[in-house]
Amino acid sequence: MNEKNSQQKTVVKRNSEAGFLIAEMVVVVTIIAVVSIIAVMSFSTQKMYEAESQTLQIIDFYQEARQRSLSQRVTMRVEINATKRAVRLIDEKVPGDASDDEVIKTTAFMDQGVFIGSKPSNVSNAPTELSPVPESAFTTSNHPLSNGDSVFSLRFQRNGTVHNAGTNGAGANSVPTGATIYVWSKHVNDNTATPVNAQVMRGITVLASSGSSKMWKCLFDGATCSSWTK
Repeated sequence: MNEKNSQQKTVVKRNSEAGFLIAEMVVVVTIIAVVSIIAVMSFSTQKMYEAESQTLQIIDFYQEARQRSLSQRVTMRVEINATKRAVRLIDEKVPGDASDDEVIKTTAFMDQGVFIGSKPSNVSNAPTELSPVPESAFTTSNHPLSNGDSVFSLRFQRNGTVHNAGTNGAGANSVPTGATIYVWSKHVNDNTATPVNAQVMRGITVLASSGSSKMWKCLFDGATCSSWTK
């Protein structure tokens, strides 16, 4: 009888211990899941602020270029340099002569995970303006201050219009142009060497007729972004 009771107590003890182990495992798995969700949310929030901060930084350069060109009656060039990963504000000083051009302000790109330039694959539409704002195209620079670098340049004229870089370093044969510049953070699941999918998407439009610029936010529906809002 005593042996039977002892065996029963042993079984009850083992079942109790097994129950505690399962409960502990459930708690541990739940904690890991919560921490993982918080980490992903934190990463997404960080990327959102990085892309937005970079966008606002570029807009600040465009707005200063516009103000200086109108108030000082000079041509101001804003150059986004993909090679040097920097944005620069350049005073072109004497028209037709690039040798005296002077860098007024420069700032480095904010983070390796933020991309400036072409629209990513999971973004299907572009911001809509009243006048054409073609997508920015980076080309090889022939300007003395960035010769050979991959750049996208806009030149703010003293009459308020915006021109492209032209055919030489001094801006010869330049024509009025608007622009759309995309700024985005790669998707958390895109681990390719050259990311093609965005998780946070921002855009900048610059109007050729006035030089005004604004920021746009792309709204994601699942994994795809198709609509823009200011």
